[in-house]
Amino acid sequence: MTHVSRIIRSAIGVVTLGALTPAAASAQKAAGNVLEIVVGSGPFAGTYKAPTDEVVCLYVKKQPQFTVSYKDFSPSGPKALAEGGMQVDNPADAGAKRGRALITFGSSDKMPRFYDVSIPSAGTGPLTLSRSGTHGEVTYQGKTKDGVPVRITARCSDIDEM
Repeated sequence: MTHVSRIIRSAIGVVTLGALTPAAASAQKAAGNVLEIVVGSGPFAGTYKAPTDEVVCLYVKKQPQFTVSYKDFSPSGPKALAEGGMQVDNPADAGAKRGRALITFGSSDKMPRFYDVSIPSAGTGPLTLSRSGTHGEVTYQGKTKDGVPVRITARCSDIDEM
């Protein structure tokens, strides 16, 4: 399991725990975190928007990392967005950001397809993070190692901290 997968799955665990309390679920729905993924070509070309009440924005102080993640536990088909997210490894540092983008399609029991992009690496575009209090925005525009254009935008109106 890759490092980004562990971080994204940890963030998914936080969402699952938070969803157990009605107040937490209600607060998250009101906040409306946004995750939009645009795949420019290939068999998964299209625009994917995660449900706003299922997108988690998490800042981990000890590591330090900023993560945005979404997970569909029962995707509707092989081209359905199963999970997506971005990880920023140096959120407080000035200058270019380092991190990862992960997009998975289909169910985990039927050979899912995924794009896993290390940033920076050859051919990848910039990863940006702007943050103010409990609000933030993460963007990435670049290409996968196979040359597939990808744009990911996340707007966080509610950031959990650990």
